[in-house]
Amino acid sequence: MKFLWQHYLVIVWIIAERPLILSCVSVRFPSREPVYVALGRTLVLKAQFEVQPAEEIRLVTWDHKRGSQEVRLVTNNSPHNNRVTVEMDRQQLRLTGVQNSDYGHYTVMVTDDKGNQISASVEVLNVLAPDPDHKNWGLIAAVIIETVVIVCFIGYHCMEYLRRRKK
Repeated sequence: MKFLWQHYLVIVWIIAERPLILSCVSVRFPSREPVYVALGRTLVLKAQFEVQPAEEIRLVTWDHKRGSQEVRLVTNNSPHNNRVTVEMDRQQLRLTGVQNSDYGHYTVMVTDDKGNQISASVEVLNVLAPDPDHKNWGLIAAVIIETVVIVCFIGYHCMEYLRRRKK
């Protein structure tokens, strides 16, 4: 019994003397929802890093995974693709001219000065974009009809006012 009690005291002393702090850096995306982007458009992914004053970010990587294929897009400020740029102190990834192969999961991994790593991921999905040459005739027609109704309403009340005034 005395032997077990001594072990518990040693474990408590170790924990009290050397608290276990895994990382003082956190990373996340503002939303857990997928990001939708159309073919040919620009994808912008914004991560949020939180760093304690005593900590420093040593390395930031951005990876893309589609199926079983994983590709490193950025290491710190060095993109591995001419369509990729990083901004806002490596917290924002910008990918121009989105292609079918760009859909999938994106992961940003942050490594602090102690070697601790933390990551966050977001899924990027395709959304059909309206044809830029297509005119939205439905909306235009609705605005025209609304304008005609308003003009008729005003005209009717003006005529009623004039008729009552003549009497």
